[in-house]
Amino acid sequence: MPSGVSFSNRHIEIHTYAEHHKDLTNSLNHFFDDLAPEYIARWALMTKPEVSARLVRRLEEVELTSSLALLSGVEALFRMDYLNRVQKRNRDPLSRAFRELFKEYEHRVSLEDTLFSLWKQYSDADGSVISSLRGAFKYRHWLAHGRYWEPKLGQQYNYSNIYTLAVAVKSGFPFDLN
Repeated sequence: MPSGVSFSNRHIEIHTYAEHHKDLTNSLNHFFDDLAPEYIARWALMTKPEVSARLVRRLEEVELTSSLALLSGVEALFRMDYLNRVQKRNRDPLSRAFRELFKEYEHRVSLEDTLFSLWKQYSDADGSVISSLRGAFKYRHWLAHGRYWEPKLGQQYNYSNIYTLAVAVKSGFPFDLN
């Protein structure tokens, strides 16, 4: 491994994020279910519309946090691939470009500005997926930095379209992750 970075082997597979998201959503729906025996005791001081509104807010938050986690996992794929290609000294054009980049920046390389551009330039990866990733990572920055401003994203993001993008990345990019 190039100096300065050692892999933790704790990264999460894309399908595991989906399972986690589904578990959280199902758990919240069960927790707020008006047929559950605990419902009356749990929500005795709230009206049914107040309880429903709270469930909606909690589900919205799960959408946001699951999206952030999933995009972080996508970033890990790109960064692990970058470091693996540098270390293995592969001869393909993308790996060569990564090695040149590593000489100057080592592991402190920009994902959106540099790695995505090199993928677009030196690989057969779908350019529209790379463009979608750029937009999705603007959304990720908004999530990661506290959502305190109105983002100018160009489209609406939700967990479902982030997951679809993550699957397209995982299946459509020839990552060197071993």
